[in-house]
Order: sequence, then C-alpha cells, then structure tokens
Amino acid sequence: AKAKEPAAGESLNKQDYNRRKQVQSDIRKLTTKVSRAEARIAELEAAIAAANESLTDPANAADYEKISKISENLSALQSELDTVTEEWLEASETLESLR
Repeated sequence: AKAKEPAAGESLNKQDYNRRKQVQSDIRKLTTKVSRAEARIAELEAAIAAANESLTDPANAADYEKISKISENLSALQSELDTVTEEWLEASETLESLR
C-alpha cells in the first residue's frame, strides 16, 4: 500500500507562497541597501568636493604637509566612493531583476 502524499496543489501553493515571501524579503533588504548606498555616495561626493576645494585653495598652496594629507584623504574618499558605487550598482541591478 502506498503512503498518502499531500495533494500536489497544496504543496505547490505553499512553495509558491514561501518563494514570494522570500522575494519580498530580498526586495526590502535590497531597497534598504540601495538607499543607504545612495546616502553614502552623496556624503562621499560632498567630502570629495570639499577636499578638491582645499587642494586648490591658494592659502594651502605653500603648505606641503597639508596638501599631502588632503591628497591622501581625497584618494581614500575616491576609493570608498568607487566601492560604494559598485555595491549600489549590484544591489540596484538585483533589485530590478526581482521586481
């Protein structure tokens, strides 16, 4: 005698429900990640603009140490901006594919 199996419709409905719930959860997480990345990108762009202004400020032109520190900071900011932008792009593309 065969063991009684659950109705195929019930099993598929539950799987579909769980899949939809997982996708909704992923969408929420990715939306948050995209928003945070956008905010960080704006902060980094503002900091980069300020650093560039400092580099071109005639008052700083004679201060090699200050220019060197600003340049190092600018390089670090640009590197972080590149990383955050790449993360934002990945999350945005994944989010679009889920919608």
